[in-house]
Amino acid sequence: MLRSCVNFCAARSALGAVACALAVALLPRVAAAQQGPVTLRLSSTPAWDSNVFRVPDGVNDPQLARGLSGKSDRSTATTIGLSFNKAYAQQSVLLEIDNTATRHQKFKFLDRDAINYRAVWRWHLTPRISGTLSTDRAQSVVGFDDTQDQTLTTTTTRNRNFALDAWLFGGWHLLAGAGESERGTSRVFLSDPASDQASADFGIRYDYASGSSISATRRLTRGVSEGQEVDPVNLIDNVFALNQTDLRATWIVSGKSTLAAHLGRIERRHRNIPQRDFSGINADSTYTWTPAGRLTVVATASRAISPFLTGTSSTYRVEDTLAFAPTWRVSEKVGLSIRASRRASEFRGPVVPVAGPPRRDVLTSMQFGASWTPTTNVRFAATLQRDRRTSTDIAFFYNGTTASLSASLTF
Repeated sequence: MLRSCVNFCAARSALGAVACALAVALLPRVAAAQQGPVTLRLSSTPAWDSNVFRVPDGVNDPQLARGLSGKSDRSTATTIGLSFNKAYAQQSVLLEIDNTATRHQKFKFLDRDAINYRAVWRWHLTPRISGTLSTDRAQSVVGFDDTQDQTLTTTTTRNRNFALDAWLFGGWHLLAGAGESERGTSRVFLSDPASDQASADFGIRYDYASGSSISATRRLTRGVSEGQEVDPVNLIDNVFALNQTDLRATWIVSGKSTLAAHLGRIERRHRNIPQRDFSGINADSTYTWTPAGRLTVVATASRAISPFLTGTSSTYRVEDTLAFAPTWRVSEKVGLSIRASRRASEFRGPVVPVAGPPRRDVLTSMQFGASWTPTTNVRFAATLQRDRRTSTDIAFFYNGTTASLSASLTF
């Protein structure tokens, strides 16, 4: 049986074989392992997707040109991760790195390997002056709900950030920071092109004795779209400025409930193509309620504005999301969860007059989850999710069901 497990993983990836082999060798010792500053994590997640490319119901064979029938597929994501977390006096260091290999049974051209890392130094210069210095790298895939060409597009984002928190007096804190961000894509993706950005921010925060807090910040960002020349025909710019003003508050309503809220304004300006300028309100709120020790209910509402070019018909996207997510710990080892959400997306900012209203999508999702943690080092989880998107453009209708199982081992 153990050999079958290893063979099963090896058939999907060499990384999976290593993960299974280590799991088989070390599982008997895991329950007795003591958590230290160095942690190794192994996980494997087999999944099934009924509509990989998010195509309308009438499209049955989106990859027929490749000789592949159907629109569903099975995949397995295998991850090996290593972390180091250690405090030294008033300093704290966190290092994390993981390698994930994703392998598909049918659509093998979607196979990929992703290496992500994060390093954070939480420093204290004095008891009153502290902050963080961090860097990270994250690789992800552009969802097929955002692109219809059915070609794999990956993004790699690198961030370097510095943050300062100076305690002035009472509950007052002075905030400041600076950062750099590089975002690259595996191929040209004009809806959200690659870019290099540099930002600086400053603000103030007041902490109440109850644990509640309120803050106001201002962030100034300057960016360049790498590899993109100014295109006066399609009205595409390559230099932009992004200014954001944010108010945030966390209110400890009671011992069982907390409300976190954010209200902000975003302004994006382009140096050469002012027709692409836009501004608007970003906002979100999260209410967390724990009526009983084993039951937690989280309700969220948000509005997010982001650049999204669809030719000359739109410049940015506005997304309004509502979500409701109760979680029930049946016991110390078993948990159940449900998440229902509705997201309405509107594509605005046409640079050429268009007939009719802007494109509008509505995505509704329902997810069920269950987890079992037999020991502190071993965890199993299962999810089942149903998605349905309607749109004013019939080409963007789709239905999809995904299911996954995951097993993780930490030692």
